[in-house]
Amino acid sequence: MFSRSTVGALVVGVLSCMVMPTTPVMARPFAVTHYEYYSVSGISAASLHQSLVVHGPQVNGYKAYAATSMDTHQNGALVQGPDGCAIRNYQLKLTFTMRLPRLKSGLPMSPDLRSRWASFDRFVRAHEAGHRSIWMSCASGVEAKVRAIRARSCDAAQTMAAGIIDAMWAQCAQRHDAYDAAQRNPLMRQPFIIAANATPHKFASDGSHVRAARAVHVGSRLGM
Repeated sequence: MFSRSTVGALVVGVLSCMVMPTTPVMARPFAVTHYEYYSVSGISAASLHQSLVVHGPQVNGYKAYAATSMDTHQNGALVQGPDGCAIRNYQLKLTFTMRLPRLKSGLPMSPDLRSRWASFDRFVRAHEAGHRSIWMSCASGVEAKVRAIRARSCDAAQTMAAGIIDAMWAQCAQRHDAYDAAQRNPLMRQPFIIAANATPHKFASDGSHVRAARAVHVGSRLGM
């Protein structure tokens, strides 16, 4: 997640809930990742960077080099027993969509520029994968805490689950921010970025081309 217009944009979709049949609990969240690409063209670092700015995704009103969106659905059943209510078979299902840059085929690029781009491309992909790993870790934490809920009533269990989700996503947002801050200097040291920044029309040198967007919404209730 970089600051205002580059690597790592994250958008979290609506959490929806449904009844899930009584089956063994999965060890970790279920995740699927889809990849989308936008075309980038140019014959110099500066022109390639301009193409990134023009064609890259927008996140919170800012341009980005790449973006990762995530839709989250929660499955589980609220089960009322003599000793209170528990949430059975709780699992998060995450769908990630990564939007990444891809060079237009057949571009006449020098070996040096192609090498610089390849390094930048690997960095962008690794950065986005890092955000995905953070979300997976956060989702695992949510699952563990929600599965451990025991409450007097199912309404109370539902309220406790919603509180856990809200708190964990807030903690996760801080982890994304820290991750971006740690990666800002490595981004600016990328050979491609150095070459693009060497042109007369320099872009922000503080890494402000990268920021993640977060919009966490808790949707419908768990089923009984």
